[in-house]
Amino acid sequence: KNFIRLASKLLEMCNFDGAMAVMAGLNLLAVSRLKEVVWRRLDSKLELYKEIERKLTAKDGYKNYKKLLAEVAGSKPCIPHVALYLREIIHICDGNPKLLKEDEGEDRDKEGEKGGGKSEEKVEGKSDKEVTEDTEKTEESEETSTETTADTKSLSLDSKLGEDSEEGTESLDRGKQLANTTPKVFNVARIFLLGNRIQEFYQNIKEKYTCSPPEELVQFFLDFPVFLPNEEMYRRSLKLQKPAAGLGKDEENYLTWPADDVMQRLIELGVDTEVVKKATLGLGIENLEDCGHEDLKRLGIHKIKDRKDLLSAIEKLPSFQKEDKALPRFFGTHVANWTCDEVCQWLDYLGHAKEVTKAFKKHNINGNALLKKLNKIKLSEMGVKKLSERRLILEEVGKIQNNWGYYQLPDGVVPNVLDETSVNQTPQGGEG
Repeated sequence: KNFIRLASKLLEMCNFDGAMAVMAGLNLLAVSRLKEVVWRRLDSKLELYKEIERKLTAKDGYKNYKKLLAEVAGSKPCIPHVALYLREIIHICDGNPKLLKEDEGEDRDKEGEKGGGKSEEKVEGKSDKEVTEDTEKTEESEETSTETTADTKSLSLDSKLGEDSEEGTESLDRGKQLANTTPKVFNVARIFLLGNRIQEFYQNIKEKYTCSPPEELVQFFLDFPVFLPNEEMYRRSLKLQKPAAGLGKDEENYLTWPADDVMQRLIELGVDTEVVKKATLGLGIENLEDCGHEDLKRLGIHKIKDRKDLLSAIEKLPSFQKEDKALPRFFGTHVANWTCDEVCQWLDYLGHAKEVTKAFKKHNINGNALLKKLNKIKLSEMGVKKLSERRLILEEVGKIQNNWGYYQLPDGVVPNVLDETSVNQTPQGGEG
């Protein structure tokens, strides 16, 4: 399911080489197992798979594919392909417990050129054709599927088993025997390497084209643990490659730090580890400064305390652009002078739910009432149901009362075009 989503996202980004490679890899999994165990649970994903296959099919000389290329020509940038990385997904189904050597992929390509004189694109095209053939023939057995993909698999098996045999033909025979007798299992190590490669690829795209990884790709990595043996391996697969010590890292600008260092700093500032992971993976380090409560809610961070802790910690990171975080002018005035609308705007700034602001608006709670009339019972009667919401509101009101009726602004953050006369004017309802 995850690889189908990945192929769809690659196709959206016009990364046709990558999409073809993923589809070819899916085809080389055991077709009978996919039908009996996976396909029946996919529903919409199966429809998505068929749509991708229709666009990339090799039938009629890639007619649909050429039409697709013509439609996007000149309208989108050429995204660097990752076919050499993603094509290795064919080894997932072979149960090879070891990572391939760095030069094995090149050797396999050379063998393919000697045997049939076919280029890399043709090999991928052939694999894509096999995707179509194998999916259409729903009654084919696993053995038949193995024979239809013999050309590609023989290269893979030959490279892996060549160490144990001096003759290529003997190794190929042994490979066929293993293919027929050994159960197909996921190659955990291979998927782990693939995860690293995809993460590096999207990091490069972000640097060159200033676009963040697609939301679905983030979800793809969040779903990844089902393939991995333990949590540590999952954590490592999400890590970006760290630069050499001291290289390109500016202590005064956290945007130059490795992602792990930024996450560690936020955790040291008191933010929950899971909250930090969700925020940094979902938004990207470069977008932390611009995020708000609604952005964090969409990432699944529902507790208001967690959101406040995170936003407060982000403001303490080096080079945080506080001038971009200027607040409305009334934030610097005495709270007793605030209107009901201004109180509601202040509640939104603090990240309270819309139901809370609606309750304040319904009961016309202005600044004077905020300072003098609120308590737990009053808030409950107004319809503020959650105890955590009531507690946080009363805590903020208490801070205002201890600050002579003024809201304590975050360090370094100032109201826009602060009007000194409005700050110094006498509050209408007293100083509370």
